Amino acid sequence: MSYVDDDMDGLGICAIVFGTVALFLTLFGNFWCGFATHGASLSSSDQFATDNLVTKGLWNIMDYQTYYTIADGSIYFSTLNYCVPYSNSVEFDPLWKSAMTFSIIATVAGGCASCGICFCVCASPVEQVKWRVFALIFLFTSLFQGLTFLYFPSKGCQGYSETVQNYNNDENITISFAKCALSHGANMSIAAVVLWFLSALIAAWAAKSSSAPPESEERINEKAVNSKSAEADSKPETGDEKAQTTL
Repeated sequence: MSYVDDDMDGLGICAIVFGTVALFLTLFGNFWCGFATHGASLSSSDQFATDNLVTKGLWNIMDYQTYYTIADGSIYFSTLNYCVPYSNSVEFDPLWKSAMTFSIIATVAGGCASCGICFCVCASPVEQVKWRVFALIFLFTSLFQGLTFLYFPSKGCQGYSETVQNYNNDENITISFAKCALSHGANMSIAAVVLWFLSALIAAWAAKSSSAPPESEERINEKAVNSKSAEADSKPETGDEKAQTTL
C-alpha cells in the first residue's frame, strides 16, 4: 500500500469519527428539551432566581409542577424533569418553525452522509466525485444546524410572565421569565456545527488528494520494459557495432 493510500484511509477514518460524533450531538441538541433555559424571578422578590430555570427545546419542553416554599425570607420552587411536547395552545412563529425545519434537514442530511461515507470507506476506495458530494453535504449540514439557532429570536424564546398558584397557602404568584439563554442542547449544537464543518473540510481535502486508481504491477513492469527498450534504441552505436553492421 502506498503513502497515498495510507493518507486516504486516515482521512476516511477522521471523516467517519467526526461525522458520527456530530450526528449524535445533532440528535441530542435538536430533539432534547435542553436547548435553552428561562431564568425566573418572582413577583414577591426583586432578586433574580438564577437557580430556578425552565428548560425547553425546539420540539418539547421540560414539564414541571411548581411547589413554593418560604424559608428564611426566600421563596423556592422545584420542577419535574421530563420532556413533553408543547401543548396545542403554543403558537409557533415563522422563526420557530424555520428552526424546527432546519433541525430535521440537518439530522437527515448529516445522518445519510455519515452512514454513506462509512459504507464507502469500508467497502472500497472512495472516488473523487463521491468525496466532493460528501463535502457538500457536510457543509450544508453545518449550515442547517447553525440555522436552528433561529429559535432564540423567535417568540418561543422571548421573556414572558405567568401566574401560578402557591399550593402552600392558596395564593397566586406571578413568575417573570427572562429571555432564553444557551443550555446544554445549544452547546451540543454548536459543537455539531463545528464538527460538520470539519468533516466537510476533511472530505474536500480527500477529494483534492484523491487521484486515479494505482496502476497494476503488470502495467508497471510493462512500462519498465518499454523504457529500457527505448533507452537501448536511443543509445549511440559503438565502432565495433558499426563494423558488425557493415559486415
